[in-house]
Amino acid sequence: MPSAAKNLQLSTQRAKDLVRSIDDLETRPDIAQDTLGYLGVSMGAAEGAIYTTLAQDRFLTAVFSTADSSSTRQRKARIRLTLRRA
Repeated sequence: MPSAAKNLQLSTQRAKDLVRSIDDLETRPDIAQDTLGYLGVSMGAAEGAIYTTLAQDRFLTAVFSTADSSSTRQRKARIRLTLRRA
């Protein structure tokens, strides 16, 4: 399988896994569905921007954290999004 096709297949599977995980959490009485959030670190931050866009009506907030290892001192960049439900 070509690399691009495999990457697309893996990304699609990860998005499905995320939605199924949220579905499962929403069936649990010990989880407050209106307070679910997404935390993505490193690659989870890079891919999380896509996944949270696809499932934006299911998250209250999303936090992405990455590190720039190209500098001598690691700088961390954090982005927090508050997703508003209609």
